[in-house]
This record gives sequence, structure tokens and C-alpha cells, in this order.
Amino acid sequence: FVVPADREMAQLHKMVYATDFERADIYGIKKLVKIAQKFGAQIRVVHITGKKEYAGEERMEWFKEMLQEKVDYAQLEFDLIFSDTVFEELMWYVEDCEADLLAMLERKDSTFYQKYLQPDLVRKMAKKSTIPLLSFNVGVL
Repeated sequence: FVVPADREMAQLHKMVYATDFERADIYGIKKLVKIAQKFGAQIRVVHITGKKEYAGEERMEWFKEMLQEKVDYAQLEFDLIFSDTVFEELMWYVEDCEADLLAMLERKDSTFYQKYLQPDLVRKMAKKSTIPLLSFNVGVL
């Protein structure tokens, strides 16, 4: 849990969960729902994918169906955004929807590409985000 130094924690009205449509995301969202219920907060589940992704909408529907089998929470909304600048788009999305909290799944990938060439989005958000960030570790779920 990372809270920017200049930010005071207040009420949580709107939360954003950045998903990659993985099964582990369902468990992260399930944990986030437990927190959201205490505040009556809305959760916006967002997936940002490259403009060339052709199956984004089908994957979103598949994910929603899987999630609805495991999680019962009326205040869930879903957004699919096509952009080649995932980090910048996520920063804009969080600001635009006036989120009070951003939650993400810390993905552990041992491939060379993931380890050394692709920046860790969770770490990048922890450094740049102006709102609190809650990161779920995939190994702990």
C-alpha cells in the first residue's frame, strides 16, 4: 500500500482496479470488494490494451462472466481502453474518473523481456501516482 506523501486518506468513494484479464485478477478484485463494501465505494475495472488488440471486447466479456461467478458486488463498472501508451492512459483515467484509490496486481514474470526490458507498471505507478496505490501480490492471493 503506497500513499503519496502529500495525500491524506479520506473516504473512499471510487476505486479503480487495473486488470490484465488474468484469473489472478479475480482474486485481487475479490479482496478489493471487501474494502469497497466497508465504504460503499464504486469499483471501476479498467483494461488498457494496444490499439492492435483485436479480441479486447471478447476478452472483457469473458472476464466479466468469470468475475460475476466469483464476486457479487453491484457497484462494479468495466472500461476497455485502446491505447499504445498504457502508463499515461492509466494515469489519465484515474485522474479523469476522480478515483480515490488505484489497485493493481503485482505480476511476477521471470522471462528476460519482463525482467529487464519491460518496465514494471506497479512500481512506475507507485512513483508517479497522486492517489494511494494498493498492490496485490499474485503469490499471496
